[in-house]
Amino acid sequence: MGRGRCSQDAKGATPRRALTRPPDRAPSFERMEWFESLLTALWPGIRGSFEQELRGTLEPKLQSKLPGLRFGSAYLGDSPPELRGARTRAAGDEVLLVFDLGFHPGSSIDISLVFGPLHAAICDLSVHGQLCVSLVRVVPRKPIVCGIRIYFANMPSISFNFAGLAKALPIPPQKIKDFLQEAIASKMVLPHSICMHLDSMARCFTEPDFLEYHALHSAPPAAVLRLRVASVAGRLLEELEPEGPSCLGVLQGRPPSVYALLRVGGQQRRTEPVLRERAGKGVTWPGELHDFIIDSLAEQDVHIELYSEDTARLVQCDELLAKARISAEEVAGRLSGSRPPLVRVGMVGVHRSGGDRSESCSAMLTGSLQPLSARPPDSWARSEALLLLSVDCVVGLAPASDGRKFAVRARILSEARGLGPEAATSAHEAGHDQVTEARVLHTAMEEGPLDAARDRLRLLRDRGARLSAEDAGFVLAGLVTTEQARALLEEIGREGTPRHDPVGCVEVLFGDQLRLPVGDPRAHGLRVELSDEDRGASVGVVEWSSLAFLTQSRKLEDSLQAYVLDPSVSGRRGTDAGTSATKIFLKRSLRVLGV
Repeated sequence: MGRGRCSQDAKGATPRRALTRPPDRAPSFERMEWFESLLTALWPGIRGSFEQELRGTLEPKLQSKLPGLRFGSAYLGDSPPELRGARTRAAGDEVLLVFDLGFHPGSSIDISLVFGPLHAAICDLSVHGQLCVSLVRVVPRKPIVCGIRIYFANMPSISFNFAGLAKALPIPPQKIKDFLQEAIASKMVLPHSICMHLDSMARCFTEPDFLEYHALHSAPPAAVLRLRVASVAGRLLEELEPEGPSCLGVLQGRPPSVYALLRVGGQQRRTEPVLRERAGKGVTWPGELHDFIIDSLAEQDVHIELYSEDTARLVQCDELLAKARISAEEVAGRLSGSRPPLVRVGMVGVHRSGGDRSESCSAMLTGSLQPLSARPPDSWARSEALLLLSVDCVVGLAPASDGRKFAVRARILSEARGLGPEAATSAHEAGHDQVTEARVLHTAMEEGPLDAARDRLRLLRDRGARLSAEDAGFVLAGLVTTEQARALLEEIGREGTPRHDPVGCVEVLFGDQLRLPVGDPRAHGLRVELSDEDRGASVGVVEWSSLAFLTQSRKLEDSLQAYVLDPSVSGRRGTDAGTSATKIFLKRSLRVLGV
């Protein structure tokens, strides 16, 4: 495979600054030579996992846009990422480690794209970002840290070049970079993260401060940042050359236009396009308000990008004209400290000659920061709320579903307005005993300890275990006494011996959190659907006509519970994946804006 001179450039954003706070207040990064040695030793295993993600996550995205495009090879090289420094921040019983990370594998990588007879090699790959490792709940017992969350607070910058026959590919390099960033965002950019439940690994199930699973993978957000791009103006727009409409643009009714894109973490919002011929004196979007859910005010940034819309290609690849970045904390401070609340952000053109980094245009932002609270408001009718839906797992799928991919979709229901906002998890693959093995039969999924013990004893019986009361009391220590275990075993024995059926063995571990604006919860319901993504069909649905009960509950939330999925009310084509024993484990909570 050739590694000749690069024929197309897919340079991404310039490396982000090392600090997300103003320099006079930000803690400095410290060298981490010892950790670099550890990373070098672990790199072969980490590399293999990332290479699988390239084929399993990014390749399907490429094929959905251009069938037939695939990876010919996907080897990330021998050199591990570089840790340029680290800093720490403590908050309550949680410690956050932030690593300044760079990945420059050089010529040792072997990544290529194949489209029919065409091969294009990727070279000069460079990734830079700040990797956050959150040590969740530090306790005075082993394993000292109950759980770990690993994520990027902001999208890492990515750049690469193409060698070989890249010019012949029917998809531009910039679009491949966009797909790669989408794949990273869906896995590791807030609100998404990789979680490790150390309490389970250390078998600390009976500890009173055992970390609940949903508390690790579904941490509540901190605030909602509402932004409006009041205007973008400056020399770059004045010098923007007029562009005639393309044939494809005329056919599709898309004249040459410009638009602004706002990004916070893995969220992005796009303004409506403005005709390019009218952009010379500046562009405005006075009526568009965009909401961003903030998970970490101190670590997350607001990215503003100005694009010229591509109307000439079937695979649309818009041209980035200018960009800027400002910390979310700084935006919030300026909005609250100025009247009227305005933030001016200087933007730099991405095609300036000679490394010119001077300002080429500026964006004016307006808006507000609304903290999220678990306290009820004085009046629900005049308040806004955010529904947080923790999707833990699905159990009891049919044997035919093993290996298929499933997603959970949630939608707000309203009698007055019909269907409301919708959110969905990413697709997860089902497998035999997936949840059981991850939770070691100790998942605290029921509200009471007796219910939990009963379900676990029933599950052990169904799997062929024969336990005495003393054995059960030992296995379920901390949940029930020996006498309670004896009573439960007798109760389960009266249910009769179940026929051997592997139905309950196929499970899906999600560990996701869906976030939906709900307004007044008393006037809205909720619909949750499990979807068989491979078949394009519905497995089943669970619905609530109203969320009023959450407004009266303690801390505006319920406990993690199992709900039977009803296949008869989905309204979509059914699938053979569900059974009468299929259950989904959910937790619902409300956060009120501005209380």
